[in-house]
Amino acid sequence: MNRKEEIAKKVEETLEGFAGVQRAEPAPFFYTRVRSRLEKSAVGWWESFGTFITRPVVALTSILLVISLNAAVIYTQRYNSNIPLTKTDQVTEDDYSTVVSVSYNYENQGQ
Repeated sequence: MNRKEEIAKKVEETLEGFAGVQRAEPAPFFYTRVRSRLEKSAVGWWESFGTFITRPVVALTSILLVISLNAAVIYTQRYNSNIPLTKTDQVTEDDYSTVVSVSYNYENQGQ
């Protein structure tokens, strides 16, 4: 019986220790932080893409790439414009000038 009494006494001491215990309070803004984490995990593909694109490094690099491509196209067009016309281009230009002069020469058609 001595062993059972010791166990009962320890159980009583443990239960008395719980007498002054209060309910645990969460830290301030705990529920707000939990809700924000839950919403943050539901970020869609467009939001993550938009976040990536709006980073200053990515935006600046994209703008510089577009400007460089535009400069390259303008440079190649200026370089290619110095090439002389080929025979077919000259014939086509002559045909247009003939058609224009004939179609506007209504007064002299009868002579």
